[in-house]
Amino acid sequence: MLFKGVVIALLSFAIQSPNGVEGHGYLATPRSRNWYAHDIISTGECTGQVGCPPGEYCQHCLNTNTGVCGKSTVHDYETFTGWLDKTGQPMPWRSQGVTDSNGDVLPYEEGGLMVVDSYLDTHHNGHHEMRACVMDDNDPAKCSTPGEFEGNELHFVRDLIHPEARDDVTGAPNHPAMYPDPAYPERGMYAGGQGGGTKYFRHEFRLPAGVAGGEGVF
Repeated sequence: MLFKGVVIALLSFAIQSPNGVEGHGYLATPRSRNWYAHDIISTGECTGQVGCPPGEYCQHCLNTNTGVCGKSTVHDYETFTGWLDKTGQPMPWRSQGVTDSNGDVLPYEEGGLMVVDSYLDTHHNGHHEMRACVMDDNDPAKCSTPGEFEGNELHFVRDLIHPEARDDVTGAPNHPAMYPDPAYPERGMYAGGQGGGTKYFRHEFRLPAGVAGGEGVF
């Protein structure tokens, strides 16, 4: 079944921490709300007032949270309460998916693969996790709490940029390849070692079975 997805939060630590955290990163593909609000400043894809969010100039600053969507130093990205356009109205739905050879965006498929691009300045030998939740038009509050995402974890498949974990600057190997951990299949492991020069990551995840239909968020 098909799944029209949009990313609403930065990473798992930003989703689950209601108090301050050190973000220093962002999710670029699929675009999180904070990255979309930053991206449109330079791309010009949303230049009006209606349906366009205020520009985000601190795209790596989801350091607090009021729900699951993250909050920067200036903007709150919660559905209906914070994710508003420049006129103060709720932002319209914008689907993201898999781009085919013709440039058309297709919905994600249940059990299919998804490419995730992220940036993290200093990851301290960490990982990130992706979870899904299907929206409900009859319940605007659906997918607004961390518990609604639990049990719908995406599984890490492979590292697409650093299969041998080479340094971004020198190109020299600096860490063994980051393979999925059978004990924690949801963890997309960051390559490069603590304090290393590796900051940009592209991971492949598999969407969970049993999560499909309509509009969903990660």
